[in-house]
Formats: sequence, structure tokens, C-alpha cells
Amino acid sequence: MGSGRRIVLSNQYLAQYYRTHGAEAMIKENIGILAHEVTHSYQLQPLGCGAYQQGTVFHAFIEGMADAVRVLCGGFPNEEDRPKGGHYLNSYQYTGYFLAWLVKNKDENFLRKFNMSAHYINPWSFDAGIKYALGENYNVDDLWIEYQKAVGDIK
Repeated sequence: MGSGRRIVLSNQYLAQYYRTHGAEAMIKENIGILAHEVTHSYQLQPLGCGAYQQGTVFHAFIEGMADAVRVLCGGFPNEEDRPKGGHYLNSYQYTGYFLAWLVKNKDENFLRKFNMSAHYINPWSFDAGIKYALGENYNVDDLWIEYQKAVGDIK
């Protein structure tokens, strides 16, 4: 048997989601979940920046990139799905919407390059990954502020 991946969905979660949101929303939720989980099969693991634990750079890279793919696939269909404020290291949707914004506004191949940065940079950091993907003249903190202004979270 090969070294395949397995994605397990909770029938209880999906049934509850269907009851509270309806069929169309449940379909979008399924697409979003699958986009997120399949992304994990293709992700590299960032080197030299700790382990996968909530609150770490490693965690923000892994879950943020998966949610960025979910955003780009329409897996978060409502404006209220995007959390306001926060920080790019808050992971999941905070990081994901930011990374998706970089794809849409800086480089359509950003996520592919950002993922590859995890293979070549040790120790890996968000700023080093940004520089690898977009160029040395970019800084993650400046881009975060630009993003926050663009989406109206700060003036």
C-alpha cells in the first residue's frame, strides 16, 4: 500500500452545519474544508523554526497557508469570515486572508514561492519567506500594515 493521505470529515459537524446554514452553505463549507486539508498534503515544513504548536511561526505557516488556499477557492464566502485586526502570526484565517491578499495584489505565484521558501531557508521566518517569494525589498510587517489599510482595518 502507498503512502497516501487521509482526510476525515465529521458527519456530526456537517449535519449540524446543514441544519443551521442550509444545503448551499454546506456545499461551500465542504469545498473550503477540503481545499484546506488537501493543501496540507502539498505543504513543505518550515525549517529551524520550532514545532507545530499553536502560537508558533510553524503553526501560522501551516494553517495560514491552508486557509489562504481556502480563501482563494471561495471556501470562506462571506465578508464576516475575514477576521478583523489581529496579526499575521495569529494563524488560520488571520494569516490566510493576508497570504491570499498577497496572491491577489503582489504575485499570483506567491503561495507556490512562499511554500518553496520553507525548503530553502533555515531558520525559516515569515519575513525571510516573504523576501524569498517577493524580493528583498519587501518586509512582512510593512506588507501587513499595507494589507490592514487595504481591507479597511486601519487608516
